Amino acid sequence: MVERRTGYALSKMPRLIVSRRDDMLRALSALRARYLEMHADSSHQQRGRTFEGLLNELFALFDLSPRKSFVLANEQIDGAFTFSTDDYLLEANGNRIPLVGRM
Repeated sequence: MVERRTGYALSKMPRLIVSRRDDMLRALSALRARYLEMHADSSHQQRGRTFEGLLNELFALFDLSPRKSFVLANEQIDGAFTFSTDDYLLEANGNRIPLVGRM
């Protein structure tokens, strides 16, 4: 019987999935709100640091093992994360003018 092996009755499973989904949506909504708020900061450097933190939280939310910014040979790496068995470096640049319509 499934309930005996897993400790969960089948009737409880959908509620657990919905709960996790709701938690994810709440976390994404909070990150989006903070992303939009960061644009009010007049300091370009502060916006960049805030954005790096938001990216790290986003990567953590999706279990991508984020690593904070670091410096290599006079070059700043804005962040890094792992997907599957591969490591990725992140370079993030912000623009005051939206890129929409520029391509």
